[in-house]
Amino acid sequence: MLSLGSVALAIATLFIVERQSKPTELGTDDRALHLFVSGISLAAIFAAVLVLPLVIADIWRPIRDQSRYLSLAGIRPPTEQQQRILALNGRDDYAKGLWNSTLERLPTDARFPSGSAPKLLTLPLWASADDRLALDEDARVLDAADLGRRVHDAFEQDSLSLRFVDMFSELGAQERVWRIARLCDTNATEIEALGHAIPGRPARLLWAEDVRRAVTLIRHAFEAGLVSEARAWELLELPAAVAAACFASPADYWRNAQIATAFALDFLAATREAGTAAKEFLQSDWPGASLPLPDPNLTAVPAIVQHLRPRLP
Repeated sequence: MLSLGSVALAIATLFIVERQSKPTELGTDDRALHLFVSGISLAAIFAAVLVLPLVIADIWRPIRDQSRYLSLAGIRPPTEQQQRILALNGRDDYAKGLWNSTLERLPTDARFPSGSAPKLLTLPLWASADDRLALDEDARVLDAADLGRRVHDAFEQDSLSLRFVDMFSELGAQERVWRIARLCDTNATEIEALGHAIPGRPARLLWAEDVRRAVTLIRHAFEAGLVSEARAWELLELPAAVAAACFASPADYWRNAQIATAFALDFLAATREAGTAAKEFLQSDWPGASLPLPDPNLTAVPAIVQHLRPRLP
């Protein structure tokens, strides 16, 4: 499909050619050439009249397809609390161009009964069968029961925070702290402070990364069709509660996630990328970027989150 600019440029070019080819006094050959060029110009204008509405309509096709998907899937706008929870994935969704105001990060056929998913020209639906394969390979999640266990374990034995606490009792712990600090353009004091409880809050450790991973896992499982929408929101209450308990603001949350990147990956490029992506998300006009963290729910915060501390000098 020709773009509007291309059509306009073609018309303008033909018009100029037509004008320049017009002699002061027309001979037989010149008159024939003039008539030919004029015919071409008129044909181009006529074609543009027919094509322009199609071009304009096609520009809006992706928006129409997205609206159709949301309508057919029965997706309603999230509540403010739900949008706050989804924003716990906001940095990654913004950086990758994914959705951040629906449970699914991309349109998925899991929203529809088998074989009834719509065909959308500009919005192909992700195959839930492929998501199930990826979940098993990446997280050993085959069904809803596996998912429940993995979300629980994300704040227990599988947590990055637990590894962070263990680091302080290992040989060379101070060197690790200094390196993490340098990767994050800070000092050792900020890193060590993560192990101290703040009045009214547990120690932050690296719980932001554990929250981020849990939210991603739950959304992925929903995309794979392993859990219902209601069950997914129910599971999301746990990471939301941890985020609200440990962090004072989204900026605090994403700074912690950046430090977690430095600890887990130990690369300057990845650490800087995490910080830049978070900054860009928070400065964006996305719905979740300007919202606070989810409402607190202390009864949902696991005991390990409330009490885990490293032994600091």
